[in-house]
Amino acid sequence: MLEGSTNFGGLGVRVSGKTLRDFASENTFHPLGMIHTQYRNDHTALIPHRALAYSPGENGSYRLNVSYAEETGDGMVQTTIEDFLKWDENKRNNNGSSSGKKIQTKDEVLAELMAEHIALRKSLGEL
Repeated sequence: MLEGSTNFGGLGVRVSGKTLRDFASENTFHPLGMIHTQYRNDHTALIPHRALAYSPGENGSYRLNVSYAEETGDGMVQTTIEDFLKWDENKRNNNGSSSGKKIQTKDEVLAELMAEHIALRKSLGEL
């Protein structure tokens, strides 16, 4: 769903000091109105309205098909059909959301994060 999100997310986490879940919510999902989308970083946490995946089993039965991994990045985004449509609409409209707000591109967020990082290091006397 989020091309390049693992590397970009890792940079955002290092520079911002936030978890990938919080960073992505504040800078990507919420600006698009995707309030039910999150990176899952705790497999024991309850996710409201979550539907679990099933795979066909033997003799016409079904088996639970859920990852219990807690790595964040590719594959750990939990979303809804409604939120996914907002993501798709944004991609089709070249970074224009359904609310008419323009979200930042990766390059814009990267430049902002680097400026914040440099300012922090200067304030600590490291630069």
